[in-house]
Amino acid sequence: MNINLELAHTKRGETNPAFYQAAHKEILEHFPGYNLLYTNGSVSNITAACAAVLGDEAVTLRLPEKSSIFTTELIIFSDSKSASWALRPKD
Repeated sequence: MNINLELAHTKRGETNPAFYQAAHKEILEHFPGYNLLYTNGSVSNITAACAAVLGDEAVTLRLPEKSSIFTTELIIFSDSKSASWALRPKD
């Protein structure tokens, strides 16, 4: 599995959204024909959730109270890896 981390060095609160939109478009040009899988994990004071979107399908999951952001990201990563494995080209 290849994970693109080109934008990982940017700080969301300090970066113009237009920069992300342009960078996203540029990155996608290097991956024609790929399935795009978008993920997110979120934590508030007492709730946590994660989601993944692939094409027209979206999956969301509410996690136990007081789950950490690390838990949400781990679930997203493991589920995304499973999803990408299931979607791999069949030889």
